Formats: sequence, C-alpha cells, structure tokens
Amino acid sequence: MSALAEPIDQDVRDRIATALGDNACVEAGAGTGKTTVLVRRIVELLRSGTATVDSLAVITFTEKAAAELSVRVRQYLESARLAAAPGSDEHARLEDALRGLHRARIETLHAFAGGLLRERPVEAGLDPQFEVVDALGATLDFDDAYETWLGELLADDDPELARALNRAMRVDHLRELAEAINEQRSVLPLAAIDVAPADVDAYLATFDACVAELDRIEDTYDLPDPDVDAGIRQLPTIRRFLLQIEEVRDHRPSLERALAWAPQLKGGGAQKNWDVKQGCRDFKAVVKQLNEANALIAADLRTEALADVMPMAGEFVVGFAAKRRRDGRLTFDDLLLWARDLLAAHPEVLADFRAQFSAILVDEFQDT
Repeated sequence: MSALAEPIDQDVRDRIATALGDNACVEAGAGTGKTTVLVRRIVELLRSGTATVDSLAVITFTEKAAAELSVRVRQYLESARLAAAPGSDEHARLEDALRGLHRARIETLHAFAGGLLRERPVEAGLDPQFEVVDALGATLDFDDAYETWLGELLADDDPELARALNRAMRVDHLRELAEAINEQRSVLPLAAIDVAPADVDAYLATFDACVAELDRIEDTYDLPDPDVDAGIRQLPTIRRFLLQIEEVRDHRPSLERALAWAPQLKGGGAQKNWDVKQGCRDFKAVVKQLNEANALIAADLRTEALADVMPMAGEFVVGFAAKRRRDGRLTFDDLLLWARDLLAAHPEVLADFRAQFSAILVDEFQDT
C-alpha cells in the first residue's frame, strides 16, 4: 500500500491488531474497516501463539456474517503463512491454525451460548440434546402453554382476576401482559408493585358535588337548545351516567365496573348560545371537574387491577420456562439467559470457561 493510500489512522489500526495484551473496544462508522482490523487481530493471536483455534471465540451477529468471517480469517492466515519463514515457530503455528480452523468458534452469540450450555448440561439443568426452536415454534409453544394456563386460571375463579376483569381488563389484555413479561423475562422475578388503593370514597365526594352543581345550573339558568349547543347536547349522556352511579354506589363491584367504564365527556359549548354567559362557564367547569374525576378513578382502578394480575402473569412465564427446560425446547432468548444464569450461579463453571478461552472477540458488538 502506498503512503498516499494509507489511512491517516493506520497507526491506530496497527495497534488494535497487535496490542494483544490489551482489551479494545473499536468504534467507527460503517465501511471503515472494523472487521478487517478484527481479522488481523485474530491472525496475530494465532501467529504469536497467544491463542489457538481451540481457545479462541469470535462472536458475530448472524450465521452469514460468521461464515464470511471464517473465510476472511482463512484467507489472511494463508497469506501470513506464505510470508512466514518455513520451519519457524511462527510458520508452524499458522499451519496448525489453518488445519484446525474448522474447529474455531467463529459463530453467532446464540450458538456460542448454546455451546456453553451443552458443555455443562448438568449444572445448567438441561438435557445436552436439547432442541432450539425457531420463532414460529416458540410462538406455538407459547400459545399452547398460555391456553392451558388461562383455562385453569378461569376455572379456579380467582378473586383477583375476577376483580381485574370487572375493572375493564379484558382477557386479551392478560395475554398481552403475559407476552410482554415473557419477552422481558430477563428481569424476573418481578418486584412487588406498591399501588395505593383507588380512592372511591373521594371520587364519590367529587361526584356528589358535581351532581349538586349540575342541579343548580339547571335551576338557575335557561339552558340553550341541544341542537345548537354541543355542550348541552351531551347532558343526557351525563344524566344517564349520574343515574347509573347512584343505582350502584352501594354495591362496590358494580360501582367499580361502572367507574372503570366511565364516559369521557367533551368540553363543548359556546357562551353565545347562553342567555347568561356565566351559565356556560359554570357548566363547562363542572363537566371538566366530573371528567377529570372519571379519568382519575378509572386509571386508578385499572392500575390496581394490573398490579393484581402481574404476579399471575409472572408465575405463568416462570412456569412456562420450567416446562421448556424439562422438555428440552429452548428459544433463542433461553440460550442467552440460561447461559448467563449458568455462569452467574456456578463460579467453578465460570472459572473453567475463563481458562478455556484465551481471547474473545465480538464483531458488530452493538447488534450482538
């Protein structure tokens, strides 16, 4: 390469490739040669004897990238062998690397994690012949497990689930919750959720005040024609809601259900439609007060319902994971999470793998 064609940061690239005793994190834009420098570092590790093909791990994002990287490493090794003095230690090490390159762990992160689990299946609590299911298989397994769990849950008439469903939570909401926790199961177990009970008594106090104010407005002012004023047009809806609450206020389950489905009112209407403009202002104010109270109590009831069912969904996810472990049907995420758990729970396994690998290199770290 001529001096003019040489990158201005060539000294940095050389240092990354040859400073084998240092850890390095390389940040650069696409197409700037990060993978080339990675390949050079791999060759230097093998040329110098710092690592062998059996003590080297190179982790990539996709199987295609792993295959391409293997080809590039072989090409660079062959060039390095041709340049090495025949009969030298360096030449011998490069020869050994080329002969054994098929054993090198140049693979995806999931394949690497799966290899750790298969090497230590007893400590991982797995059948070493476990199967890795694809995305479709994982979805079908989830569907089967969820339907079984939901059927058992509904048959048990769980009071907390019944309360949550009464508070406008639907069964499909429970499914969405279970899916979300399953996708983020790395954070399990879930921390306890401290949610203050919905203050229904405080709501009823506001409700009563709004009822009294609406009565006063109707007694004090001449209301505009509903066909003309959008605010007054919703008065029948408001009155139906007020009557519904009055009818169920002494029966807490029915009251909670009515409040969870409380209508959201609009602040329509115009002063020009009223004989006395203050009437319009008073009407808008009380509708706003009632609307805000409805929104707050509905949100509080639903939040409390969510807090009730989250532990149930968390238990389902934990149970589903245990079933996959027993059946030996792992998802791609299981490979990562259970390899992590294996190393975290067994210091002797961690020490063994640390001794096994002289160097670990990661291509496209942000994706992997």
